[in-house]
Amino acid sequence: SKAIQAAISHLDQTGGGVLYFPSGNYIMTSPIVINNNIRIKGSGKYNSVINIKGRITAIDLSSKHAKLGVAVESIGIVGTNTKGQIAIDAYYLVNGSYIRDVRIENVDTGIRLTKSWYSSFSDIYIRNCLSYGLHLRSLSAAEQVNGVRFSSVFIQGAKNAVFLEGKKGSVGVHFDSSTFSTNR
Repeated sequence: SKAIQAAISHLDQTGGGVLYFPSGNYIMTSPIVINNNIRIKGSGKYNSVINIKGRITAIDLSSKHAKLGVAVESIGIVGTNTKGQIAIDAYYLVNGSYIRDVRIENVDTGIRLTKSWYSSFSDIYIRNCLSYGLHLRSLSAAEQVNGVRFSSVFIQGAKNAVFLEGKKGSVGVHFDSSTFSTNR
């Protein structure tokens, strides 16, 4: 985890780039924290797998500044069914940032999304979440989830497949070619 965070710090200092995970299993005991212009890319959601241990967030995009040019793609994230484990926590994911070709299994929350707009999620497979497959949070008028597209999202075995939370409703959240089922 320290080597990965050092690589991300280097990418931050040089204006961004790709953090590539070749095929293999990676054990994570602390979050991967990324900012602008950084793409996390694997060699396929069944080939490059992040195995999270403990009550952590695997990919942490939750800092309070906008995430521009951020991507997570072609990677798997597998937890240990531990309460509090989050595969991807995204706050302020905007303007073309995307998450695609991602597999998430055995976590508390698959993807938690807050204050985000004009971003996209495609080819997402989420299975066996203790609480939420997708947790979309619009906590105030200034923190809405708006103009976000979800395409080819499959959620199975989550207590809540898609959960919308907040005082202000999410506006313009689009789902197409998606399947949700709960069996808990």
